[in-house]
Amino acid sequence: MEGKEITSGKAPSDRLILSRDLVVTAGDLSKHKASSSGPYADATAGDGVMEMLRRLQLTCQESNTFVLDDEAEDDLGCPEWALAGKVLAPNTLHISTIKAALQPAWGNPKGIEMHVMGRNLFLAEFATNTDKTRITEGSPWTLGTHAVMLNDFDPSVKPAHRRFEGLSLWACILNLPYGLMNGQRGKDLASRVAADD
Repeated sequence: MEGKEITSGKAPSDRLILSRDLVVTAGDLSKHKASSSGPYADATAGDGVMEMLRRLQLTCQESNTFVLDDEAEDDLGCPEWALAGKVLAPNTLHISTIKAALQPAWGNPKGIEMHVMGRNLFLAEFATNTDKTRITEGSPWTLGTHAVMLNDFDPSVKPAHRRFEGLSLWACILNLPYGLMNGQRGKDLASRVAADD
């Protein structure tokens, strides 16, 4: 695994060095530099990080660094027609299970790709805007007995901070008299069960 140096466009003291399973921040240094033992014993804000990395004894391949810059985000490839989805299930579902259930329900759209974004979170990329719109407007969707929430994919939002608000539901009123089965009566009945904003 390569070591990665990630900058946030702030002062150098805010940099993170990621290598193997080590994450070092300025907060770690200030928290541990007063201790007399341990890996942070002689660490200072400037050369302490480099000293800790030297102690890791990285291989040549692992010691290569890669700098991520916020200004380079415009160069990242972002899907043109994509939806972020969340399956409301208590157990973690594999992406192949989600795709196997939703792809046929969505009419097997051509060129669909699905990727994991987190626990029961996924990204669905479509080849055309028509498919994306049809899936969005065709809600509600379920995976077995679990509801699936969808919203437009925003590449600037972290998966952990993505919000899914509102869920379309179908309400079935059984044994309704035939005379009440018309558009106006349906709207009147639906207004009784609609959620308030």
